[in-house]
Amino acid sequence: MNFLLYNFGLLLLIFINKEKINLKLIFYIFILTFVLISSSLLIFDGAKHRIKTTLSIFDLSEKKINSQHLNHYIIAIDIFKDYPVFGTGHKTFRLECVSREYLVQTQSLENKGCATHPHNNYLEMMTDMGLLGLISFLFLISYIYLKSIKSLIHKSSMNGFFVSFLIIIWPLSTNGNFFNNRVAIMNFMIFGILLHFSNRKISKIK
Repeated sequence: MNFLLYNFGLLLLIFINKEKINLKLIFYIFILTFVLISSSLLIFDGAKHRIKTTLSIFDLSEKKINSQHLNHYIIAIDIFKDYPVFGTGHKTFRLECVSREYLVQTQSLENKGCATHPHNNYLEMMTDMGLLGLISFLFLISYIYLKSIKSLIHKSSMNGFFVSFLIIIWPLSTNGNFFNNRVAIMNFMIFGILLHFSNRKISKIK
């Protein structure tokens, strides 16, 4: 997922800055990168194992997805159904999931569903803080997004922070614990930078 989000971010930056960069040079860089990655997959056993492990998630013969993250999501949704308004409290997924692992066993999945967090920002808000937390989170990221667009930050030299923000809030991805110290520092630093510069004129941002 990190690899996919990294390339997603690069493509967004190229699209935003297409008038300022040499697209021909970028094309050559992508070709070179593709060759290097393909070569590493053929040469290094560690890379082969990583790809094999990732592909094993999709068991096409049984028409199922054998993913530990999927198990986290199943349990997170079940917790949310029981505590829809206020959730179960901050960082309590690790406690609640213990009594709910039978859910993933009924799905005939090998991996267990317990972890310290659901591995998705939106599901984490839903389980820990319920609809109240989810709506607050959606309001925050919507406010930052709209302020950034209105201030044309995506067209300034600060657009790297804007792309990083989009990667953080991208819903269809696995994430670390949003309130974990290391992750939270990066998240709120980027949020704060965007909020600060969105209150300035585009000429000053540039």
